[in-house]
Amino acid sequence: MYELNIGEGIGTINELRSIIQKFLLFMMLAVILVSFYRLRLRRLLLKPLNKIISTKLYLSLSYFL
Repeated sequence: MYELNIGEGIGTINELRSIIQKFLLFMMLAVILVSFYRLRLRRLLLKPLNKIISTKLYLSLSYFL
């Protein structure tokens, strides 16, 4: 998959590995933050709908009681 060129130093390879690890860590954190943001936004947008459903459910159940 990867090719080690003759003349490339171990320091260069380790530096590249460090850069890739930092980039992947940043991307993972970004995905997690975006996921939490979307979850909070979804809850915020669905809160009025949940209130309507619970009110209708309460009214329909109180009819039978």
